[in-house]
Amino acid sequence: MADQNPLDRLPARAKVRLRKIAQPAWVPPMLATLTDKRFSREGWLFEPKWDGERCLAFRNGGDLQLFSRNQKRLNEKYPEITAAFRRQETGSFIADGEIVAFKNGVTSFAKLQQRMQVEHPPANLLRMVPVSLYLFDLLYLDDYDTTLQRLARQLAQLKRATCPFVGDELLRRGVHWVKPKLVAQIGFTEWTPAEKLRHPRFLGLRQDKRPKEVVREG
Repeated sequence: MADQNPLDRLPARAKVRLRKIAQPAWVPPMLATLTDKRFSREGWLFEPKWDGERCLAFRNGGDLQLFSRNQKRLNEKYPEITAAFRRQETGSFIADGEIVAFKNGVTSFAKLQQRMQVEHPPANLLRMVPVSLYLFDLLYLDDYDTTLQRLARQLAQLKRATCPFVGDELLRRGVHWVKPKLVAQIGFTEWTPAEKLRHPRFLGLRQDKRPKEVVREG
């Protein structure tokens, strides 16, 4: 009997939010923001900080590529992680996680450094410094982008009734306004003569920038 498709296990309300798109070549990872502020807010939770190396796995059929957050290839550095992803029956996915090494039951960046600079680790190093991957998110699965759900939840918390910006040209009917608290990375072809973006596409949210830091590009 064939294994059930992971998408079939989604609740109906989640399925209707899925968007079928071609698998992107790159998705910028969501980054942590250093802050001394504490908060309690619906829809948010606290997670431990894993002291390791970020890893995004892109699989499209027989092609499997592991990248760091700076798009450096990791396949040869972590062959056991590469092999684990190859064993997955799903042939199309983008997974986001953190590669870690443990010392006395706690993640140790110092121990992981013994592996980080070795392109083809020998068998004895694989035994001495085994690594694991903690999966944060499944960004893409079997032609679907499981991102709209998360973004919708974030935007719902920032909803407001009126436009937060000055300018009558923005006051259109059918627009849902939100507080300008998030920074999005948008790819586009060019600025048009009417000061609009041509072929804009959402690439992800930026956690390393504040809205006030955003300036016009190009």
